[in-house]
Amino acid sequence: MLPLKEMELQYFSKLIPRPLSLILKHDLSKDEMELFNGPHYHVINFKFWHDYSKYYIADNFKTVYREWEKQI
Repeated sequence: MLPLKEMELQYFSKLIPRPLSLILKHDLSKDEMELFNGPHYHVINFKFWHDYSKYYIADNFKTVYREWEKQI
């Protein structure tokens, strides 16, 4: 017989929410701060289907990097 705690984990593990998106802020050094207009973010979006998952990764590099804007 399984201990009560282990039985609870087996039952409730399917009910634990999974993240739909994760936003990571890049810590810029002083030298890098001069090259960027604002904070640099990485966004990871998740989609889950039964046994499958899909991930989308994006960032705001083109909008905040100053040298990139000068070249365009």
